[in-house]
Amino acid sequence: MSISYRREILHKSEDLEVITCFWEQGSHSREHSHGNASCVVLVQEGVFENKSKSGYLSEKSTVSAGEVIATPLGTTHELTCLSDKGKTLHFYSPAIRSEEELSARKFRAPVLDSLRNESPIVLQDKGITFSELERIFRFVDDQSVSTHSPFFMNQLFSGVAAESILADNFVSRKKTTLATYEASPAFTAIELEVVSKIGAIVGWVKSEGISVPGGSSGNFMAVHLARHSRFPQIKTQGMGNSPFALFVSDQSHYSYRKAAAVLGFGVNSLFCVKTNAEGVMLLSDLETQFKRAEAEGRIPLMVGATSGTTVLGAFDPLVDIGAFCSARGLWFHVDAAWGGPVLFSKELKHLMKGVDLADSLTFDGHKLFGASLTSSFFLTSRMGLLQESNDVSGADYLFHQEGTSDLGRLSWQCGKRADAVSFWSIWKRYGTDGMAAFVDRQLSVRNDVLSYIRTQPRLRMAHTPSFLNLCVYVEPPGQGSADPSFCIRLRQELIDRNIAMINYSIDKQGQSFLRLILANPELTSRHVIEILESALNTSEDASA
Repeated sequence: MSISYRREILHKSEDLEVITCFWEQGSHSREHSHGNASCVVLVQEGVFENKSKSGYLSEKSTVSAGEVIATPLGTTHELTCLSDKGKTLHFYSPAIRSEEELSARKFRAPVLDSLRNESPIVLQDKGITFSELERIFRFVDDQSVSTHSPFFMNQLFSGVAAESILADNFVSRKKTTLATYEASPAFTAIELEVVSKIGAIVGWVKSEGISVPGGSSGNFMAVHLARHSRFPQIKTQGMGNSPFALFVSDQSHYSYRKAAAVLGFGVNSLFCVKTNAEGVMLLSDLETQFKRAEAEGRIPLMVGATSGTTVLGAFDPLVDIGAFCSARGLWFHVDAAWGGPVLFSKELKHLMKGVDLADSLTFDGHKLFGASLTSSFFLTSRMGLLQESNDVSGADYLFHQEGTSDLGRLSWQCGKRADAVSFWSIWKRYGTDGMAAFVDRQLSVRNDVLSYIRTQPRLRMAHTPSFLNLCVYVEPPGQGSADPSFCIRLRQELIDRNIAMINYSIDKQGQSFLRLILANPELTSRHVIEILESALNTSEDASA
């Protein structure tokens, strides 16, 4: 098949590029994206096949003269001419950057003081035109880290879903708050639908929930509800000198410490339960910590289990923890901000067996599934408790609906963005089956990479991964003694050379290792293997 076709530039400026393409039968464009440019193609003559790809999902359509092809941001596509001849008119806004610019990896952050003094950043007395503002955003783009890249694995998210860009644009144009139903009926219905479906996947017969500004806020809400369920009088009378005890694993998210501090418990109320070598909470030590708390005269309140720890991706034993909490009257919360997507997967769902025993759950859609930051949800099986614990008087001017349709009654927030729309748009497009396929696809990438690691004598896993966290020791070249900080320096070399942005952690013996997170929708095993190969080749400099 010929790949040649003739291009004629009709107009090109920073803000707009217009191109006419002349095709012959069989000629086609290779798969390509348009970076930050929106693309509209008008078919003027002929018949074309358009293949588009968003994340891992591919679609194919046939378009004829007079029809339009729109390629959303975050989507790639390719065109093939099916007729004897063809002619297309392409509009790009702004103009497409070069392939080198589009594929560039930018992981090294500029110096903050220097960046703040750049004229595009500094606020001035006189305003600028909208076109100038658009150009400034190109500067901001140049100074930003490529979090959309498959080579970005520094956090538990990566990539930009085309659906989330569409959702963000729509939500911004509507500019409303989910505090009240009357101001946002459709968005309220969308949020309640998402919460309902997550609750059903968890296995709860009845549940309620709300979007929250990040997984940390979900864990905050869990501590808040746990306290209110046992001691509702605290809402009106205050904490007094009640010395509570909260139990989490030593691998749990740091947000529990913040919650204990902000909600008046004090960080000393947090009892950290030991974990095994794989990062899983030990039930024997949970019993020990419970007895220690009682001996200190504290009131045991809740256990916060983790499904998908930040570093090792470990899953705590929910069935056993649920039984422990039930026998002692403790609130049982599951932080599934990272690991919650396994509930969609038949192959991995067993990792969260017993989640239906929980009183509450934190779930993030912006991590593995690529929804916009933030798309976080807090859910509980204890009906009515969200409104009971959060609703207060003095807002009769705002809330006019009975029940829970005014979501501001269920939250600490008043101004409340329609954050659920992004995750809803992805779920709506892929369907529940497609969400499961996405999780399983990432799992296959993980398994391919594990096979590669086994062939490399200088690479060694720090754990047996149950999810999509790969924690890898990279041994220094040569036969020298172990260097505890070697992987920390190696990670910095990868960033400084704009090869990849991954993170590191340190084991209980003080040895550092690299941590790679397999979250990007376009990730392949080749991307991960390239990072590891670069780590092996770069390690000569890192060992100096």
